[in-house]
Amino acid sequence: MKKGFFMLLILTIYTLKAYTQSITGIVKDTEGQPIKGVNVIVKDSLFNNSNTYAITDTGGEFKIDKPKQFPVYLELSHLSYHSRLLKLSAKNYKSLTIVLEEKAFELKEVVIRNNIEEDTTILNIADLHLNENDNLGEILDKIPNFSVDKEGSIIYKGKDIKKVLINGKPSFDNQNKIALNSIKNNIIENISVVNNYDDNFSLNFNESKETILNVDTKESLKNIKSGELDGRGGLKEKYGLDLNYFLFSGYSNGFVLSNTNNLGQANISASGLQSSVKNAEAFSDYQKKALSGLFQTNDNYLKNFNSVSNATYRLQKSRFRVSTSLYFIFPERTYTTAEGYSDLENNRILSKNNRFGQQGKVAVGNTELAYKFSASSILKYKLFYTLSEREYKSNNELIIFEDEVTADTLNTQITQVSKVKAMHNNLEWAKKLYRHMIISTEVSINQEADEINVINQPREQQIEYSGAYFRTKTALKTNFSIYAKSDLIFSFMEKQDKVFEPLFTNKLERKTNKYSLNYRIYGEKIREHLNYYFNIGYDQLQNDIAELTQTKRLYPIDLSLSYKTRLHSIYFSANKGYQLNDIKYGVSTLDIYNNLIVGDASLSTMVNTNYNSSLSYNYNDLFEGISFYARISHNRQNDFIVQDFLVQREGLNELAYVLANSYTQNSLKLRYAQNLLTKINYPIKFSVSPQVSETKIDLGKGEQIENISLSGNLGLKTITRNRFNFKYNLGYLRENYTTGELQQKIQNINQAFELIYKHKKISSNLVLKHDLNSIDEQRYKRFNIDLNFLYETKNYAIGFQGKRLGELFNLIDNQAYNSSLNFQNGMLISRINTLSLSYLVLNLKLKF
Repeated sequence: MKKGFFMLLILTIYTLKAYTQSITGIVKDTEGQPIKGVNVIVKDSLFNNSNTYAITDTGGEFKIDKPKQFPVYLELSHLSYHSRLLKLSAKNYKSLTIVLEEKAFELKEVVIRNNIEEDTTILNIADLHLNENDNLGEILDKIPNFSVDKEGSIIYKGKDIKKVLINGKPSFDNQNKIALNSIKNNIIENISVVNNYDDNFSLNFNESKETILNVDTKESLKNIKSGELDGRGGLKEKYGLDLNYFLFSGYSNGFVLSNTNNLGQANISASGLQSSVKNAEAFSDYQKKALSGLFQTNDNYLKNFNSVSNATYRLQKSRFRVSTSLYFIFPERTYTTAEGYSDLENNRILSKNNRFGQQGKVAVGNTELAYKFSASSILKYKLFYTLSEREYKSNNELIIFEDEVTADTLNTQITQVSKVKAMHNNLEWAKKLYRHMIISTEVSINQEADEINVINQPREQQIEYSGAYFRTKTALKTNFSIYAKSDLIFSFMEKQDKVFEPLFTNKLERKTNKYSLNYRIYGEKIREHLNYYFNIGYDQLQNDIAELTQTKRLYPIDLSLSYKTRLHSIYFSANKGYQLNDIKYGVSTLDIYNNLIVGDASLSTMVNTNYNSSLSYNYNDLFEGISFYARISHNRQNDFIVQDFLVQREGLNELAYVLANSYTQNSLKLRYAQNLLTKINYPIKFSVSPQVSETKIDLGKGEQIENISLSGNLGLKTITRNRFNFKYNLGYLRENYTTGELQQKIQNINQAFELIYKHKKISSNLVLKHDLNSIDEQRYKRFNIDLNFLYETKNYAIGFQGKRLGELFNLIDNQAYNSSLNFQNGMLISRINTLSLSYLVLNLKLKF
């Protein structure tokens, strides 16, 4: 006991001594409010840095080890404030009070020094040989350190970037596709990556924030009002009309977009909209499906009409922030497929030629309000809502097999109409009680009402679902040391689900209560570069459904470690979590794909257990244009629910929800990118991204499904100043399915060569595509030609767009378009698309 007391006394004295031998202070704004996230760097002279730096905490405070000798200089910088440089002597280095002035619009450059990566890195785009009308997506695609796709995904250092700022102000949130297509090089002054971004409307001791992208506009364009009207029309009644208007000013940003066409084009991505839905917890599977497939740009649609309108407005001042976005979506699509169904012993069950159609109207909106009573008290409110009505139609020609012999042929027609209404409300208040303590509390309320009607003669089914969800959460956060911060979180959740379905299930009700207690401890900059996070929880879950009651005690665990320097970063994570099964597993359901799925109420009381672990490494050198990323991951789910094939009756597949023993997936993902031949002034962006994964589903009773997948992408793209450049892309996918002694494989090889011409006001590209797909021994070839031309001035643009011109003019006879093989519904299903969308349209764009 005495030994422990003396050790504690010595540790306390050592800590106090270390504190007195430090440069300490607090940073405030002109109103006396502390500023969080200020970079504080010690400089040996006006031109040289030491290796010591710090970042202010939520109270605006910082502490840096005392230098060996004085005088020294202290440099302070922040995204939203003017930088300051102070000279310190041996007499005035403790208990400093420093005031920074807020910037009006600018975002000042912070560079990389002495292997310390500061919060902001300015991208060098001067050497990218950009055209005046290149958009943000084309600019980032030329930088090896970024991975950008056509759906708006931006990946930097293995992390997804979800937000794009204009002049340091929130502008695009989960709207990357709009930002990538709309922001043009002619307005850009510079582009920066901001790590550990803090929006100044959060109270949190965790310094590891998200990474965002900021675009600074030219000085003369700080206040932007611009718009475009883009019309397209051409052969086979193909057309399109876009109207875009943008407003970017000092405190407010907004835009209005309207996009209507039957060309399969969409200016909004499904992933961005679904990211908003993920924030609105506790919605049912019925609501999630209502938003699926809204912006599909599949090349294989016979008809692909889409009308999307979006209005977004964001206002941010020192104490108040508002953000609202509203979407109206009207899709109408038609496509055809040829499908083959076989059991796990490769016995043919069914062959189908399908014609699917869907149409609907969907309204989605989200609003966020935040008010800062003071630097230590913030109130937030979030609202998300969905109104959806969608109709699906399926016409099927069926060939039914028994013992590998045709037993019958049928024609079926199926119609499904779904109506969904859902709303999510969240109110959160956070208060800083003391210098090292924050308390926050939040309340969430969800309401949902859905109706699904399916007509599959002679059967007709109606499902009515209603759900109510309530959750309250209180957290106490402490920060007595940068090395050991902690959160204690208590939450209570109550959810009620009701399903009325008179045909099979009648009425099913479920009530769920969950009490949760979580303790988190995390620390940063241990030995300068190491961060850690550990969470352990206790959940008591009770489910009551159909006179079945189940109580579980669960212990979720989450651990992560990260090591970061300017060039290298290593990240390890491992967690054990739980997911309550959806109530749909207790309901017998007819679907649009000619299936009857038999439910089991007991499955809706069960919990799915997830084990996840991953280890990743990233090397990122912006100056040399080199990026390498590697990630190995493991996922295991126990008590995994699958659909098992029972029997086929008169063209209707009868399936059942069953409990599989486990689902396991192991994967390895690599990506390497570099700019080559830069020394001879002919830069080529080279990228390669292979991936291998192994998936196993243990169905029990000795049955197991195994899939080994190997995929990859190879890209070459010249980024020279020449008028002509080229781009080559090779994609590869190989999958092997094994069930018992049965093995089936699929292989897809996709190649595209693009010749690009850009000179002053003219841009054009010619794309040659070749696909070779095979399922077992059956091979499908496809060749296509795309051609685009645009003459663009300051006030207008004129040109044409051509997609799959070989098919449009019957120059090429493609028999099938893409193929797939997968394990689904207890069967192996091969699927071939039999139609594609082709067009040639004139394009006229007016700018205002």
